[in-house]
Amino acid sequence: MKILIVDDDELAREMLGNAVASGGHGVETACDGLEALGLLDEVPCDLVVTDWEMSDLDGPELCCALRKSPRYRGIGIILLTSRRGSVDLADAYEAGVDHVISKPFNPDVLLERIRSFGRAQEEGADERDAKPVCDAGDAVYERSATAEAESPAPDDEVDARASDAPRTGAPIDIEDVLKRCVGNVDLLRLILGRFEARTGEEIEELAKAIRLRHAEAALHVAHRFCGLAGNVSAEALAALASQLEDLASESAFDEMAGCLARLREEVDRCVAYVPRLMEKLDEREEVGS
Repeated sequence: MKILIVDDDELAREMLGNAVASGGHGVETACDGLEALGLLDEVPCDLVVTDWEMSDLDGPELCCALRKSPRYRGIGIILLTSRRGSVDLADAYEAGVDHVISKPFNPDVLLERIRSFGRAQEEGADERDAKPVCDAGDAVYERSATAEAESPAPDDEVDARASDAPRTGAPIDIEDVLKRCVGNVDLLRLILGRFEARTGEEIEELAKAIRLRHAEAALHVAHRFCGLAGNVSAEALAALASQLEDLASESAFDEMAGCLARLREEVDRCVAYVPRLMEKLDEREEVGS
């Protein structure tokens, strides 16, 4: 099948594309919903894997646009998200999503969802046929009620991971991120290098947004931080970034300042750990050669 990957994070697109290609599928990529719609007009695809939050036409908006078009009503849609609420998931399915997968994504789950869609496509299963919620001119379409969500972590678990408790153990789960790279060590090196290079710039931009009490800017940077942390399987860092994202949505600037300090500490811990990970990768390659 031909799969379209839609994500505004370049590294996320590379990781997703690498995982999808490992399943023997063709891959196209777009950085947001608008680019995806333009690309689909030129390159027919069987299924779309899209992030939720993007600057120009986000995931649910892209889903709605596809379901309203007779040309794309039957296309498969998988939505990736770090959102945790049941209301958000209900909104996603109402927008026309077939499956929701939590971020950071599990490549085995993603490939199984793609295979499931492929089997339904071959069998001409009814679950591929979108049905209108209402008969209005701009009806929103929903997919089959059998679509499943891989449930993200509950709020209390995230709060526990983002607490002030001393952090022990490795700040980056090398085995997990290597699994999501489907064993591609070169891609893993690229991801670690980009993480090391980008975190300093992002944290200063976040600090500036908090200092200027610019909630929307802080929200966007915190969301990007969630993606950065997720890319390298830095669970504690991702939890802190998620907490900052929630605080930014509430304009809770006083609490954000304290959370930012903990975020800086965790960033320092992660960045200091990257050279050790690079050494481990070198050792693995030497053993394997």
